[in-house]
Amino acid sequence: MKKTLLSLTFIFFSTIIAHAQWNTNGANIYNNNTGNVGIGTTTPGAILSVKGSALPTPQWSGYTSSMQVGELMIQDYNVSPQVGIMQNVYWDGGANKYILNGYASQMYMGANGSIAFSVYNSGTSGSPVSGTGVAMTLANNGNLGIGIANPLNKLDVNGTIHSKSVLIDLNDWSDYVFRKDYKLPDLNKVKTYIDQHQHLPEVPSEAEMVKAGLDVSEANRLLLKKVEELTLYIIAQDKSIKVLNGKMRRMETAFKKRNKKH
Repeated sequence: MKKTLLSLTFIFFSTIIAHAQWNTNGANIYNNNTGNVGIGTTTPGAILSVKGSALPTPQWSGYTSSMQVGELMIQDYNVSPQVGIMQNVYWDGGANKYILNGYASQMYMGANGSIAFSVYNSGTSGSPVSGTGVAMTLANNGNLGIGIANPLNKLDVNGTIHSKSVLIDLNDWSDYVFRKDYKLPDLNKVKTYIDQHQHLPEVPSEAEMVKAGLDVSEANRLLLKKVEELTLYIIAQDKSIKVLNGKMRRMETAFKKRNKKH
């Protein structure tokens, strides 16, 4: 009877193990099944599919699925196709975001295809996050914003840029000022324009610069153009001065000759 009971027990557990196909290799456990593994779902669509939050409620109640490995959290928010990979931070399922251990970071992939990177450098455990917030955003049109959530250009930076050098591609430059057919603006007309507008011709006004910002490439091109025009004015002035000096020397010579006769 005892042998029969042991045999039945062995057959029962052998059947379970064979059906589950779980094996051990030292401290490792593995499964030979080539299908998908589902947690919370009977129809896994990938090697590992997790349906539902693996984290405690109510903090994680706003997510259709989430997973935590140490301090790293991967969350799928249930409002729209949005995925967040976070460290030390969580949402409450609504608009509030909470910090765990005094600091946090996050990469958020939005429903529109954008990717936002956030850092939070201060806060109390269980309290709403505070700090620098969105540090960098890669928009779905390829625009990159640093310190800006909605970049409108290929690179928008809200802050100081420190670089050893900057190379700007150009379509033209201002050397045409030195061509023989270039008409140098009349200085009287330039003076009249300055009196009326309080800035140089072609150069944006202070109000325009404050509103639209400084185009570094265009500003340098215009600056060089004005320097080259100024150089031509100086050359012309120097020529006139030399002519006047020559006339004065001839007049002095004639005056001295006249005085010797008397």
